[in-house]
Amino acid sequence: TEYAAAEMACLVACGTVSVVAFLLYLPLRVMMPRPPTASLEEEEEMERYLRMSPKEWSKLPMDLRWSVNAKLHEEGRDMLVARWSDFDYAEDLRTGDLVYLHDRSQATFRSIRHRMTRVLCDRGLLAQHHGVVEAQRQKILAHCDLEAERAAFARWTTSYFEDAGYYTWLQWPDVYKTMIMNAFPPLDDLSRYSTDRDRVRYETMEAYETRLFRLLAHLDRHEQMYKHNTSVFGGRELSVMTSSQLLP
Repeated sequence: TEYAAAEMACLVACGTVSVVAFLLYLPLRVMMPRPPTASLEEEEEMERYLRMSPKEWSKLPMDLRWSVNAKLHEEGRDMLVARWSDFDYAEDLRTGDLVYLHDRSQATFRSIRHRMTRVLCDRGLLAQHHGVVEAQRQKILAHCDLEAERAAFARWTTSYFEDAGYYTWLQWPDVYKTMIMNAFPPLDDLSRYSTDRDRVRYETMEAYETRLFRLLAHLDRHEQMYKHNTSVFGGRELSVMTSSQLLP
């Protein structure tokens, strides 16, 4: 009898707790956030992004740039892209963008790493990305002069080399080729460049997945290089000092 009474007391207590918890939960359903819907404010914000200069656009957080371009892609509009021809090394140096770029890179690398990790952990999302990546790239190529962009890239890079003390790039091409290849190890087979130079080389989802894994590992190495360079060069303190010396 005593055991029966104890069991009944336990059942009543558990039942009471469950009922109270249920009653407390009911109002939470009303308080749960609704799926976001496009508003006038969001449309106005989108127009603000579309009016930005390439340099202003490139300073936005990477996650925000992805979100904006995803919406533009859904609407069938051209995505926003900052090209090499939009930048000049001397201008980057004069405005102070160069000395802070290194610091901003950590947040950018983290955003890219988190995004790629999420894609690699979801086969459905991986298939979705693989299905549109080449079309997106071809759409961007259709609105730019690829050879002009390559020339602009070369101008910016050689300007940095010379300003940073690597002025021997002209006389030691073999050394600098090796340094560049070490900094950017291949993500794809190099042997196909001459016949397939303007196409992304991951026709299958497996090849695309392999490239993402390699790029993810490479980004991790760049983050380690960032930490090393920060410890060697003094990090942000030196950047601020250099900026005050360089800017008029």
